[in-house]
Amino acid sequence: MAGGVRACGAGSGYSPLMNDSRPGIPADRYVERLAACREAVAARGFAALLIGVGPDLRYLTGFVG
Repeated sequence: MAGGVRACGAGSGYSPLMNDSRPGIPADRYVERLAACREAVAARGFAALLIGVGPDLRYLTGFVG
């Protein structure tokens, strides 16, 4: 761990998912969240929705990458 930064690349042995002690959210909850998001986007007439990497992406999809 050089300079206090933890390596996260392939072969580093570190995975945020392996060390995440929070309880898992059921996959169907993400399906419900994405469906509600799609409905809200369609209701507003948007052609697309841009979600950046961060809490919004994790909330909608569970991506921790």
